[in-house]
Amino acid sequence: MAECMVEMAPLRSLKEVSGLIQGVIELYIGIFKEKPWEENLILEEVLETFNEEFGRPKFCGIALVDQEEVIGFVWMYEVFKGDLQEGTRFSPELISLFEPGHRIFYLQQLGVKAIKRRQGIGEKLTRKILEEAKNHGGYTVILSTNQEAAAAKELFSKVGFKNLGITRPPSALNRTYWACNLMDL
Repeated sequence: MAECMVEMAPLRSLKEVSGLIQGVIELYIGIFKEKPWEENLILEEVLETFNEEFGRPKFCGIALVDQEEVIGFVWMYEVFKGDLQEGTRFSPELISLFEPGHRIFYLQQLGVKAIKRRQGIGEKLTRKILEEAKNHGGYTVILSTNQEAAAAKELFSKVGFKNLGITRPPSALNRTYWACNLMDL
């Protein structure tokens, strides 16, 4: 991959960057067909999810583009104590992370095209989003990942995340929460 041909493009809204978003959607759907997720995503549901997530407070998303092809993406948004409710993706057990003055961000998605994996792209995107969280006054970034996703867990450990040992609801998803203290970076 020639570095000069790769660019990071901000993801702002579905209307603003429709061509870029189309590439992200296609990659997103393709990734989640793979193991360990094996999800059969429907375009309308993906668009609804993207609309919801892109509208969250302090949303920040980045696509990595190589010669007009989206090869990776990452996004996050700020979360609040009020988000920690039963029936949501945020376990009430995360309450200990919310101390006065500590802004918390949730790294919702990270994906890299299969033929581009193991080339440092996921690490580059993750480090960039952590930098963005810190620039937005973040103290901690949390995420959840499938316990069988060995490559993802290896990457997250490498960039500073620690497994909290808290299961993300519903437990059938087989995901645990991880956290990265931005003050340690």
